[in-house]
Amino acid sequence: MRVLFVTPYVPSRIRIRPFAFLRELSRRHEVAVLTLWSGEREREDLTELRRLYPTVGVQLTRARALANCVRALPSATPLQGAYARAPEMTRLLRAALAETQGDAAMAPAELRGPYDIVHVEHLRAAHLGAAIPAATPAVVDAVD
Repeated sequence: MRVLFVTPYVPSRIRIRPFAFLRELSRRHEVAVLTLWSGEREREDLTELRRLYPTVGVQLTRARALANCVRALPSATPLQGAYARAPEMTRLLRAALAETQGDAAMAPAELRGPYDIVHVEHLRAAHLGAAIPAATPAVVDAVD
């Protein structure tokens, strides 16, 4: 089975839960990772993750995270849910899951589908569930 693992932070030996999920999933399945990263430590973790799995990282700047949270203040959106919104993540997710060849070509080679299932990790990435086509099985694991 092909699994697209989407997470708002880089799985690593420090962030062990998603890292362990990936390790176990990859024993029996083909796994690709779409993740956000911020800061030097996460960039280093991203380099390590790329050695293990096909991985695409999108930078989340402090300014973007702050703007996301400020925009959410007058709304019912929890700050955890707003913090990690990045248009590039949504675009890459849609491209990876695109059914038409032209749209799929917009995805980096590491992410090109098709996928049998999408795993969305953490409440911070739950909003990405809306970008997953209804016909694509998905798990939104909204841990906090």
